[in-house]
Order: sequence, then structure tokens, then C-alpha cells
Amino acid sequence: ASASTDPIVISTYTFNFGDGSVVGPQAGSTAAHTYTSSGIYTVTVTVTDSTGASATATQTVVVATPPTAALSLSPIPSLGPAPLPVTANASGSTPGSNPISTYTFNFGDGTVIGPQTGSTANHAYTAGGTFTVTVTVTDSVGATAIATQGVTVGAPVAALSVSPTAGG
Repeated sequence: ASASTDPIVISTYTFNFGDGSVVGPQAGSTAAHTYTSSGIYTVTVTVTDSTGASATATQTVVVATPPTAALSLSPIPSLGPAPLPVTANASGSTPGSNPISTYTFNFGDGTVIGPQTGSTANHAYTAGGTFTVTVTVTDSVGATAIATQGVTVGAPVAALSVSPTAGG
């Protein structure tokens, strides 16, 4: 409220954050507050001068809920020999206060697909190892959520049979 003016002298500032939290009266023209739940809040500042005269100003604050990311992999369980094709599916993700706009899939082996609007991505692992697949879900105002799943890819196993094994 540092832009507040008074022809005399402003002596106190009182901030009401609209969720039951009040800071002041205090001499300082700023106050910090953290909202703990989503919603639309009206913040009010009351300035009082040295004669007791006061004025108020209000501003609306919108606290949005971020999305929730969900990730499933198929085949289940996601393990097998290379090459191992995997489908990552984040369609179980839920929007918060704003719609989900993009999905970014990181398959943990250097392959990143997205950001994209589709909630699924396909990838084939060509080498053995243990990998973490990560999806980052981003909503229309830039809030993000992350979900992960593990993939174990075994090295290919060679098999050979010869028939007959002896002969002339």
C-alpha cells in the first residue's frame, strides 16, 4: 500500500487478506501472506492518519489449484528385453482450477516427447537398464505437476539350438 497518500501523515496500515488473516495495524506499508487453499479472496488495506481519519482500498486475489499428474505405463509390468516398446499414458491426470494444456514425457534415456496436447506417448527402449519415466502436466496458467514410473529393460538374451549336435 506504499502508493497510499494523505495530506497529513499516514500512521498505520491494516491488511485484511480475506481468509481470516489480518496484519496490523502497523507502520509499514507492506505485508506478506500465504494462502493455504484455493479460492477468490478480497484483500483490503485500511490506512489511518495521525488524526484518526481512514480510507480503504481493495484488490481481488485468485488462488488457483494446480493440476494433479497421473502416469501409467503399458505393458504392465513395464519390464522386458530390449527392444521394449512402452506406452506412457497420463490421461488420468486431473486439472486443478485451470484446464491442462500440455503433457511432456521424459523417458529417462534422453528421449523427451512434448510439450504436446496429447496425454499419451510411445517410445521403444533399445538398450538395457532401469529408467524413470516422468510426465510433466502443465495447465493453462503455467502451473505444473509431475508423476513418475519405473521401467526395467533387460539386455537381449541370445538363444541358439543346433540339431543335430553331432554327425557325419
